[in-house]
Parts: sequence; C-alpha cells; structure tokens
Amino acid sequence: MLTVLTRVMLLIWLGLAGAALTIYAARAEAHPMRDLLEPDVCAMPCFLGIRPGITRASEALILLQHHPWIVPDSLYISEDTTRQYMWVSWRWQPERAGSFKGSAIVTFSIRSSTITLIQAHTRLSLGAVQLEMGNPDYARYNALQYAAYYTDSGLMISVTPNCRQRWQQDVSLYFVPVEDSEPHGFQPFSTVSGQRPMQCRWLS
Repeated sequence: MLTVLTRVMLLIWLGLAGAALTIYAARAEAHPMRDLLEPDVCAMPCFLGIRPGITRASEALILLQHHPWIVPDSLYISEDTTRQYMWVSWRWQPERAGSFKGSAIVTFSIRSSTITLIQAHTRLSLGAVQLEMGNPDYARYNALQYAAYYTDSGLMISVTPNCRQRWQQDVSLYFVPVEDSEPHGFQPFSTVSGQRPMQCRWLS
C-alpha cells in the first residue's frame, strides 16, 4: 500500500511530466519563422522566392506581383538617385499574411539590377524568433536598436529597444547577401548578450 508521501510524490511527478510534455508539444508545433521563410522554396537567404545577391530585379517583380500574400497592384517603385538604387514596396494581404504588418520593401542597385536587401516588419516577438532560431552569430545593442545577425542565413532580426519588454517586441526581418566577414558595426553575440543600453542600466 502506497504511503501518503509516496502518493504525493507520484502526483507531483505526473504533474511535472504532463507540463513538460505540454511545453514540448507547443514548441514542436510553433515554428513561426519556418512558416514565414518557406524553407522549401529556396536556400537561405531567401524570402518569397527572392534571394539577395542572386535574384534579378525583373525576376523579383514577377514573383512579388503573383505572390498570394501580397495585395495585387500594390507594388510601388521609386528611385534613389543619390545612392543609385531602386525601392520596391508593397502591402500584405491581411487574411493570408497576418504575421506581417505595414509595408515591406526590396532594394536593388541600378547598376547591377540585382536584389541587395529585403525588409519586412512582423508581429512575431523577439523571444519567439530567437527561441526558434537560436543564438545569432553577431549582434549590436544600443539606444536605437537591438539587432542580431545569423551568418549562414544572411538574416538580420531587429527590434526597437524596450527596457522592460525586450523579448515581447515585434521583430523586423532583413535579408542580405551572405558575407564571410563580420558585419559592419556588429560584435560576436557572446560579447553583447549581457549588455544593456545606457538608458536601461538603472534596471540592473
């Protein structure tokens, strides 16, 4: 016959096991970044079938015009004559691309006509994204921005710093050509992970 203490310990163990299974199942089902990045379409860096540094502007425009996440006829093209590149922006279909907000852009050099940057703002939290993606290779953290860079993916995630709710902040995505060198203005993540901007140090 089980003693009262044994029964209590068994109930606690079963409760902890059930909680662990619930958390594991939730993490296994929650892949917000994988769903957005469509990894089966093309190798990273890739977004909406567009690869920075590889995809030509003419090809990118065709992909954007026919993508089901984008509002038809919402593409807007403008030219930056000073920096010699073009901007293409668009709006999202809210019922199909609910994880995105605002407008998104791609840029390409007038000289090469190759996509150089893709930028999109999401409703995903920094905590959820970094939990799924893991620690980045490089990061920077200052009064204006927390940014993390994943070298192999050519992906940068960015949020506006919030002293109390950093991990709840919505993430912006930036896709760039993969570089072997350390990105300008970034430091290895291990040296940045414990830092806080000056205006947040009163929380330490």
